[in-house]
Formats: sequence, structure tokens, C-alpha cells
Amino acid sequence: MLRTVRKAGKWAVILCGFAAVVTCLFALGIWSSGEQRTMRSTALGEQRRYTVYKSPAAPAEVILVLDGERMRHGLATAMQARLWAFLHGSSAPVVVAIDSQGTRDSDLRNPQSQPASWRPTINGRAEKFDRFLLDELSPQFDGSSEFYLFGHSLAGLYTVDFAIRHHADRRLAGFAAFTPTISHDMSVLGR
Repeated sequence: MLRTVRKAGKWAVILCGFAAVVTCLFALGIWSSGEQRTMRSTALGEQRRYTVYKSPAAPAEVILVLDGERMRHGLATAMQARLWAFLHGSSAPVVVAIDSQGTRDSDLRNPQSQPASWRPTINGRAEKFDRFLLDELSPQFDGSSEFYLFGHSLAGLYTVDFAIRHHADRRLAGFAAFTPTISHDMSVLGR
């Protein structure tokens, strides 16, 4: 019995190692297809960097990923999108990872946000960032029919806030907010 358990454990380690190598190669392939771009933003009054992970086929969707300088957000989203598209037999969306360049707090927070007492009050510029996304960045991908916004943590809070403020605007087809940091703006709960 013990010999059988050891043999099964050995095969589990081999399979996990194989899966890790395949995952790394998959990530490397998508990462190498990422194209770094820079654009001048009138809304923000500065240059903005972003990375575009294109699909091999002509996509119908674009996912705008906030806080794109963190590889785990942009690259991970591109990997998941490519995997789901493969499993469903469809073309993968373009993933656009937007680099916050150290301006997360000002970009992703409203000037009228009501943070928890232990959070700092920051005069954010979320409305300007909205204009950057909707009026400047999205038109760069006009051939696509649907745009989606993805945010995690503070970017998740921005995504929820954006959806509340722009619920009637149909330029974005959907939103995904993962673990939004509500404590940066408690007013979101009431809105």
C-alpha cells in the first residue's frame, strides 16, 4: 500500500512539473506577443504607456485591464482570455494592459470619494481617467465591437465606481471588478 502511494506521489510531482513548464511556455509566448505602446493623453495631460496582447485571429472584443504595469494583471488576463477562447473554439480578445505609471491613487479615485477613517483622503481625477479610456484609448481599437473593463483591488473599486457613474453609457459592454478595495471610497456602497 505504501509503495502504491509513493508511486502515485511520484507521478503527481512529474505531472505538476510538466504542467508548470507548459504554463511557463504558454505565458512566455503570450508575453512575447505583447506590444508596448505610448500615447499622449490630452485628458490626463501626460504620456501613457500600455501593452497590447493581440489575438492571432481578428477579435471581436477588447479587454481594458487597469494597472497594467503589473505583469500579473495584464499578462494573466491575456493568458486566461486566450485559454478560454481556445476551450470555447473562439477567437481570443485583445487585452490592453494600461500602465498606471505610479498614479493609481489619483487616476482611480474620485475627488468626492469618502475613504474609511484610516485611509488617506486623495483628490483623485477619475473623471479625467474616464475620458482617457473612453475618448482616447478605446478609439485606437475601433475595429472591435465590444469593450470590457477589468480591475483588481483599487482598480476594482474604480471599475465599480465607473459602472455606477456610466451605467447608461453603452460604449463598454461589461465590467469585472475583482476584490475591489471599498475602504478607499465608502460612498460606493450607498450608490
